[in-house]
Amino acid sequence: MRVRVLALGTNALRVVAATSMLFAQGCVTVRPISPGQAVELAPNQGILVVHLSTNTPIKRLTFGFGGEIVDLPAGEHVAVFVTSSGNFSWRKIELPGAIRPRFYMHRAEKQRFSVESGRISYSGMLQLQREHGWRLWFRTVDRSAVAVGMLRERYPKLMERYPIVYTGTGRNVFLEHHRAALREGPRPASNRSEEGTTQP
Repeated sequence: MRVRVLALGTNALRVVAATSMLFAQGCVTVRPISPGQAVELAPNQGILVVHLSTNTPIKRLTFGFGGEIVDLPAGEHVAVFVTSSGNFSWRKIELPGAIRPRFYMHRAEKQRFSVESGRISYSGMLQLQREHGWRLWFRTVDRSAVAVGMLRERYPKLMERYPIVYTGTGRNVFLEHHRAALREGPRPASNRSEEGTTQP
């Protein structure tokens, strides 16, 4: 997927007055999940994975109508949140600082994803590269194998309880095989002593 440039001052981006809450407002609710925390989902809720790789901290990342995730550090990491199920798209990125630059995704159809009820929804890794203060490179890439490894390390009980699905654009073969392997269970170890040998 081609990297797109988001910059303040273009027709595609606009600055609005900040009217924010810590996590949720409007019709979308968002609740962070800590490692080891027990999670009970309502019938209309799912788990959203935010897989981020960025060279700048993120003050606020918004999606849908009112969904907000705040205070994401720089670096590569995953965070998980209980949120309303439905179809969404990433909307706005707000950076920290006195001015708090805001960047809007002007092609929202490319940033669409869904959150499925009763499942862990992964839609790809958000790659953000800030340059010269007022420009932000942004793209979404599929890093599901990396994300599964990080989720198993930080949220093992969550991964055991809820199935993980890919809900971004396109098809994800890795998670399809991952779900199939979990359904089949561990393969029995082969008994080498019962295997025949071929004489030279």
